[in-house]
Amino acid sequence: MQRILIIFLLLLCFSACSSESSQGRVAVRGNVTLDGKPIVEGSIQFESLPESQPTVLVGGMIRQGAFSLPTEHGLLPDREYTVRIRSLEEVPGSRVTAADPMNSSVEYRDIIPPQYGSASTLTVNATKKSPNVFQFSMSP
Repeated sequence: MQRILIIFLLLLCFSACSSESSQGRVAVRGNVTLDGKPIVEGSIQFESLPESQPTVLVGGMIRQGAFSLPTEHGLLPDREYTVRIRSLEEVPGSRVTAADPMNSSVEYRDIIPPQYGSASTLTVNATKKSPNVFQFSMSP
């Protein structure tokens, strides 16, 4: 449950960080796999390249390998975006349960290789023509 809350808060930030209204945006959807298997749960972020103005930063949840951003939270067309994907899993043996549940702690690690996440080299271009469907097949 904590993992879902963390991802939700990150996505809320991504959605709020865009500096442009929904006018002119396009819906985006697609699938994400790691080593041929769908990502069970994670997040996806699209960030316009630095030379694009205004800056656009939006994201969404990945569930059972699929993601979807509706038009109002989608991408501005005719721009290139860096894509960052994250999926967290609990570090085995890290769960510390205190008598007080508010003081319990769990460590998580990102299972996505850096070249698709923190140091992403993935890019996409959104177009005015629908559909904007992207497939991300990652390997470890």
